[in-house]
Amino acid sequence: MRNWYIISFLILGGIPSLAQSSPDDATSKKIISKIELFGTLSWMYPKTYFEPSVSEREFKLGRSIGVSLTHSFTSRFELQGSIGVTEKRYVNTEINPQNRANRITGDQKNDYISVSVIPKFLFGNRNLFNVGLGSYVSFLQNSQRKLTYYDPNNPNVLTGTIDSKDLYKNYDAGLTIRFGVEIPIKKKYAINLQIVSNNGLANVNENTIPSVISIEKYNTIEFLAGMILIK
Repeated sequence: MRNWYIISFLILGGIPSLAQSSPDDATSKKIISKIELFGTLSWMYPKTYFEPSVSEREFKLGRSIGVSLTHSFTSRFELQGSIGVTEKRYVNTEINPQNRANRITGDQKNDYISVSVIPKFLFGNRNLFNVGLGSYVSFLQNSQRKLTYYDPNNPNVLTGTIDSKDLYKNYDAGLTIRFGVEIPIKKKYAINLQIVSNNGLANVNENTIPSVISIEKYNTIEFLAGMILIK
């Protein structure tokens, strides 16, 4: 938690000095300088630790859509706020150590409302390139797990779907790092392409069994594409 405060202080502490350097008056006077509609495809690699347990993970593509509003302090520094709907998915297989053919597979899908605040620095020819470091918080809306039970002594595969919201905390939070390029297509429009790394800091697993240690933090790599309206 101490590291979280230090990072937040460094990010927020640098905003005033950047905002005062070489301001573009026409840009900085606009409260909202850019509006963006975006979508992402994500690959998740969570940090997990379960004891006692023997499990395997298979990761599936997640998706998100949302909108971002940007305020430009200068021609090289912006502050972006985003809100969107995020889907996080993976397949977890619990294995019987005495008989690995005996296992339960859970296809997990968690849906979140996510909010992020990201200072962005622009550079390169015509400031086309950008890099950002900020934070996000997500609020769990739905959680569903499709279970498949494999028993070598039973030729029939048993399946079912459960509401798994009680197995997860109702929030997630972490740091986000972004690198991207904005490609102008007209005077008022641009295409935004970004690679995003989201690094979860919160343990999202809602374990209620004292004898079981369960740590689960979401990390994702995303490809983001967006359409920007420049005001």
